[in-house]
Amino acid sequence: MSSKDQIIAWLSDVHAVEENLSAVLAAHCKEAEPFPEVRERLERHLHETRRHAQRVVELLRSLGSAPSAVKTAAGRTMGMVEGISTGLFRDSLVKNAIADYAMEHFEMACYSALAASADDAGLPNVAQTCREIFGEEAEMADWLEEQIPEISRLHLQSAGVQ
Repeated sequence: MSSKDQIIAWLSDVHAVEENLSAVLAAHCKEAEPFPEVRERLERHLHETRRHAQRVVELLRSLGSAPSAVKTAAGRTMGMVEGISTGLFRDSLVKNAIADYAMEHFEMACYSALAASADDAGLPNVAQTCREIFGEEAEMADWLEEQIPEISRLHLQSAGVQ
C-alpha cells in the first residue's frame, strides 16, 4: 500500500467519523433546547461538522477516490444510536458534553496524523485542509473544556439537585 492509498483510507475513515458526529450532534442540539447558549454553539459545530465531511469528500475526489459507502452508512447509523443513547439519562446534557469533548480530541488526533502524513506524501492541499479542520475541532474542544463545569452546574440547577 502506498502512502497515498493509506491517506485515502484514513480520509474515508474520518469522513465516516464526521457523518457519525453529524447525527450525534443533531441529537445533542435537540437535548440542549432548554439551554440556548449551549444549543447555539452545538448547532454551529454541527454546521462545521457537516462542512468538514464535505471538505473530506472533496479531498478524496482530488485524490481520485470517494468515501466508502459502507463506512459512511455505518457512521450515520452509529451516530443515531449514540445520539439517542445518552438521551435516556436525566443528566444527558453533562454526558453529552463529556462525550463531545472526548470526540473532539479523537478528531484532532486524526487530522493531526493526516496532516503530517500528507506533508510527507507531498500532498500539501490535503495537509492544509486537515490543519484547518483541526483548528475548528480544537476551538470546539476548548469551548467544551471551558463549559463543562457550567453545564454541570446548569444540570444540577435544572434538576433541583442541591
